[in-house]
Amino acid sequence: MIEYYYLLSSLRTLNFYEEPPLPYPEFLEQCTAWLSCRDLLQLQLAKIDIENILSEKVENDLLNRWISFENTLRNELVKIRSKTLQIPEETYLRLEFDFDPSARSLVHQAIETMSPYEAEVELLKIRWDFLTHHEAGHSFDLTAVIVYGLKLQLMGRMQDFEEAKGEKILEYFIESVHSSIQDLG
Repeated sequence: MIEYYYLLSSLRTLNFYEEPPLPYPEFLEQCTAWLSCRDLLQLQLAKIDIENILSEKVENDLLNRWISFENTLRNELVKIRSKTLQIPEETYLRLEFDFDPSARSLVHQAIETMSPYEAEVELLKIRWDFLTHHEAGHSFDLTAVIVYGLKLQLMGRMQDFEEAKGEKILEYFIESVHSSIQDLG
């Protein structure tokens, strides 16, 4: 097993509630100098957006667990939202990777007791905690690099919740609705 002592010891410690110390693309670029081609491919597959991950290419155990955990979270969100919107859930479920029962109750706790913003932050924290739990015993190996990359992506997602960005997005949608209404009239 290849160990990545220098790479991982040169990176700053990550904290969920802080800004990321570097952008994810910069992290990937740093990793190209240190990781083997095979390990770099595994790192590139490690995404918080799991839609396009080809499971047959995943060799890392943590990455397989991540895909299962993330799919379970998303499937539970589909079930909750489909009831609210009164649409069939079957169209959106991805059952081929839905194997993590621990995720189910966590999603319900986050969604039922909080505002949409707080629920989204709590879901990101649930993902963070999953990664923290599974990085135990992996100080300088590929799994530690993958966890760092996924956590960096989660931190980047948290940055997307800035108030100014949210206001701009809301203004854009309001303008779109107004222009759609005017086009109808």
